[in-house]
Amino acid sequence: MSDYGGTFEDDFFPDTKVEHVELDVLNDVWQDLQAEISLNSWAVDEGLRFILAAGLAGLRAERQREQVKNKPLADLEAELDRLQRQRMQIDGRYAVMKFRTYQFMQDAKTLAIKLNICQTQLVNLRQANEQLRRKLDG
Repeated sequence: MSDYGGTFEDDFFPDTKVEHVELDVLNDVWQDLQAEISLNSWAVDEGLRFILAAGLAGLRAERQREQVKNKPLADLEAELDRLQRQRMQIDGRYAVMKFRTYQFMQDAKTLAIKLNICQTQLVNLRQANEQLRRKLDG
């Protein structure tokens, strides 16, 4: 398996846990969500997670836009610098996560192949064991 150098969870998801969310939505909203999910060829759970995260990012961006609307130019330049640094950090983390995900997928393929080999060997060993038992009993 690949050595990606560090604990993926610790690097990217410190103090993170899964929360279960359940809610009711109107049928027209659900149809719109399903259409968007289908358009992007996402699995339903994946699509809903993306839409929630993108919507949250949009709300935050709108709030930031309102906060800087009437600020002096120097403050706007400082905010732009901060946002550019943040974007670089996010893009860098995404690149690393994408590569590690690729490595995990390759590892999963390798493990699936090894599992298949082990299962085939197990079937063969059981058959050989059964043949030996028949010879001993016969």
